[in-house]
Amino acid sequence: MRGNTQQTLQTLHMPFPDAPKHVFTYTDPLGLPSDLTFRPGFCTTSITRERRHTVVTPSLHVTLEQWVSIVISVLTVASAWESFIGHYRSGFAVKMQYAPFLVMVVMAGAGITGLVVPVHAGTVLQVAGWLGLVAGAVGVVYHHYYGIVEKPAGYRWLLHHVMYHAPPLAPLILAALGALALLVGGASVGMSVPQGILVVCTVTILGAAVQSGISHYRGAYNNPLMYVPVTVPFVTVVALVWQALAPSALGARVAIAVLWITFVIGCVGFGMHLRGVDRQMGGLHIPVANLMQGPPVSAPLTFAGFAAAALAALYSR
Repeated sequence: MRGNTQQTLQTLHMPFPDAPKHVFTYTDPLGLPSDLTFRPGFCTTSITRERRHTVVTPSLHVTLEQWVSIVISVLTVASAWESFIGHYRSGFAVKMQYAPFLVMVVMAGAGITGLVVPVHAGTVLQVAGWLGLVAGAVGVVYHHYYGIVEKPAGYRWLLHHVMYHAPPLAPLILAALGALALLVGGASVGMSVPQGILVVCTVTILGAAVQSGISHYRGAYNNPLMYVPVTVPFVTVVALVWQALAPSALGARVAIAVLWITFVIGCVGFGMHLRGVDRQMGGLHIPVANLMQGPPVSAPLTFAGFAAAALAALYSR
């Protein structure tokens, strides 16, 4: 048989035409559905076989691990860019300033692997996660030493140093992304993957809000919108802690609402920081100088990325 043809094989006539019918349906080894009609007292009256085409629709479902892998890849690239600008401004005075880029290449590759082939990405994500954790911790020590201790007056000019030199909390984004990579890579941490992601996102959003407060204080809060990333994220942190300590449907709805607001804040902040660079003398016509002196362009994406990871974790429950 070819195409959608139907073939009916007629057999002998029934001696009892009024006998009740018993219909059975089966599928033969070729996958061709057939109907067998039996009447008591005689043999099969007809066999109907029809070839049918089956359309297989591919699934577009994206798992929690894949969503988090997207966040890891995007934020790693954004952080690499911001790290390059900061280290280029200092002239790469310390050779260890090249190290974050090697780690970020591994982490971005691990994130892409987790997105494309999540089943086989566990080991790669865990290796990248540990590298990110170590690089983030070492980076905090280096930023503290070279950004505060080694500077004139040291701790006596603490506020000046944290505003105008190496951002003290910036390297922790590598550690946070490393923690996410470990979680989605299957590392055992004593809690479920969604719970671990929410913990990491809560701590990271809190740290990003503190770093934003320092940077915006340097800018003298010249725009009222500069208060938003140092207020709303704290509400987000409170909502996430509330949901962790006393899970409820109401708490989940509140957390989801403030996380969406935080996500929008990160995206809008990215645009406003670009505008801040363009407002410098010469604007984007002299990008290198103004990117180094203007606001960190990709810094607000930290809010958007970790809010997205937390949302994925909440929706997966």
